Amino acid sequence: MKRLIPTKKAKGMVAQMELDMDPDLPQSHEIFKYPFAAWELANFIDGKRTMLEIAQAVLAECGDPLPEKSAEFFYNLAKKEVIELKKK
Repeated sequence: MKRLIPTKKAKGMVAQMELDMDPDLPQSHEIFKYPFAAWELANFIDGKRTMLEIAQAVLAECGDPLPEKSAEFFYNLAKKEVIELKKK
């Protein structure tokens, strides 16, 4: 997580691409328990911050979710090819 940098595959905010934004996680997943956490995770993707830095920023802003749960969100978006995960 410290060395993976998520980058958007399309122009614009990932959060605006509602269909692509669905990370295929169950609605019971911890990421959905916190208002706006998923949106904030997507909006912090800038191609410079690592997954951990983004997760920590969202944790500070929203009070949760834990970085491990944020990582699942990123991995699922990468699996759907909405974002790419590049090594730092």
